[in-house]
Amino acid sequence: MGKSLTTNQKTEIAKSALKTRLLITISLDSGPMRILANDSIPTLLVNPNTYYARLVEISDIETSLDGNGEKITIITSDISQEFAGLISNNGDVLTNRSCKVEEIIFNGDPSIRKNSTAYSVGNFVVPTTFNSYIYECTTAGTSSGSEPTWPTTIGNTINDGTAVWTCRSPIIDSPVLLFDGLINNIQLSQYYCAFDVERPLYSYSTVSPNMTYDINCQFKFKDSRCQYAGAEAKCDKTLARCQALSNVTRFGGYPSVVTPVNTK
Repeated sequence: MGKSLTTNQKTEIAKSALKTRLLITISLDSGPMRILANDSIPTLLVNPNTYYARLVEISDIETSLDGNGEKITIITSDISQEFAGLISNNGDVLTNRSCKVEEIIFNGDPSIRKNSTAYSVGNFVVPTTFNSYIYECTTAGTSSGSEPTWPTTIGNTINDGTAVWTCRSPIIDSPVLLFDGLINNIQLSQYYCAFDVERPLYSYSTVSPNMTYDINCQFKFKDSRCQYAGAEAKCDKTLARCQALSNVTRFGGYPSVVTPVNTK
């Protein structure tokens, strides 16, 4: 969680009552699938996308034995059969799709607003039914005997008895990226969907010694470097085949390498 933190996020981390949540975004042709990990909140609005709560387990980052890649394993509940239905109706549309895991840092831990209660400037509350926003007391006073109609535009205000609340975002700044890569090794059951998120480690020391300078592609078909996500099941690793699959920008061969020619 130490990557790309803003000053405000670092300040919040230093507090004892830190609240964070994980966000998972999967890129699909039909539109992104957005998951809010392990929360009782049904939905959460983040910049300005809506994330839907699911039970999720995420493994630690594993590095491959050859040092060329990293992966995490994600297991998410699928009682509603959303993943199973997606694959059943459309084929394997998940393999080689981009997936990123991010962390959000909540702006404190606001309590639920109460009737006929004195509030000071700087106090934060949330509505009885969470609506993806929190509210800061910007004019001290005593709340009314009934809950107000909360604004959902950041910066707008609402009178509540003699107190005034200002609508604020529940998270501090932007989400922090923890891991990203491409989906592989999908497993489905009646109750869950599990998959790996893999990313290559592109550095001279790890990749170069394992490359063969050949006219044909060096990558495994549909792996994280090939990234072909279409319906075709075979590839002969030639440049022509890569062009036919409209994947030539990911071609892993060296067409200009001179090949020996036998003459008689």
